[in-house]
Amino acid sequence: TNTQNQFQSKDGPDEKDSLVLLKGNSSHYLEDNKEDLIENFIFENSTILKKNRYSLTFHCKFDFIKYPFGEQSCPIIIHFKIPDKYHLKLVPESIILDEPSFGMFHITQKTIDVVRKKYYDRLGEYFIIELKFAQDISGMILTVYIPITVLNIINQYTNYLTGPGMLEVVLTINATILMTLASLFISTSNSLPQTDYIREIDYWLFVNFIYPFIIITLNMLSYMAQKFGCKNKIIETGLQWFMRYLLPLFYIVVNIIYYKQ
Repeated sequence: TNTQNQFQSKDGPDEKDSLVLLKGNSSHYLEDNKEDLIENFIFENSTILKKNRYSLTFHCKFDFIKYPFGEQSCPIIIHFKIPDKYHLKLVPESIILDEPSFGMFHITQKTIDVVRKKYYDRLGEYFIIELKFAQDISGMILTVYIPITVLNIINQYTNYLTGPGMLEVVLTINATILMTLASLFISTSNSLPQTDYIREIDYWLFVNFIYPFIIITLNMLSYMAQKFGCKNKIIETGLQWFMRYLLPLFYIVVNIIYYKQ
């Protein structure tokens, strides 16, 4: 993912900004002017250490295909154009963030490296900063995943109800849960980050939403086969076997594939 960056040197006096002359085990803070620099640089075996603090604003493009699972990576590349005649070495010290979290994401890792190479036909020193973000999914587990899964387990239990008058019970339970799932589907979709593509969680929500509808349809077909006295019991037996064994197996496989991603 590409990032758009803007950075500038921090204005005004700052304890992090300094110009230091290192000679042996001693150090001397220099005034940031040409005369003091020339006067002190004539000493041999000395090194000038210049510290600057930069304020950086960055914009990251996240990929929400696997939302809310996985990590989001945000690479930031800062270019310093340094002519070869200047014998300078850039050393990153630390990354200071105003906030440890950004909206629904918190930072799990931050690294910074310095490389000297060519980017887009520009040779120079580059600070390569990589931030990794992740979301705390405990809230979604309690408010989305567990309730929806439990409701569909109750739906599946209705497939094992047999006897006269049980069809009305099955239809009532599944219709009620279908309306509850529709409400959860809408509220969850509205709370997710808006994207122009379909995410994996959208597929998962859709499968869970149509699950009670599939159970209602199969139970109606089974009832019709019994009522109209279907001579071939294979159809009725096949429907019952599908509802009780294949349908829950399909639901389990879908969830395994989704969570394994």
